[in-house]
Amino acid sequence: MGFLTPKRESTVMDTWENAAQIEMLPLATYYYDLTGNLVGLKDANGHLSTQQGKYGLAQPAVSKSSYATGYSKSFSCDAVGILRTSVDELYRRVHHT
Repeated sequence: MGFLTPKRESTVMDTWENAAQIEMLPLATYYYDLTGNLVGLKDANGHLSTQQGKYGLAQPAVSKSSYATGYSKSFSCDAVGILRTSVDELYRRVHHT
């Protein structure tokens, strides 16, 4: 589909417990669905963040994002794709008018 899936980050120095340092090339991996929408990202530490989409709108919209830290955000849109309600990591609900 032509979308970037693995991405090499710039070289970094990693310091171990015994003060030894090694040079590393972190790799981030992006995951896409069949329609080309980003659905996941695995960072260089192996932590996975995901997105669930809502289709059938004028433009696809993200309905839920889950992060490697265990938190998630959810979003509700109206029929034309305008954001109406969002709930953040602390379960705070915001109504958009």
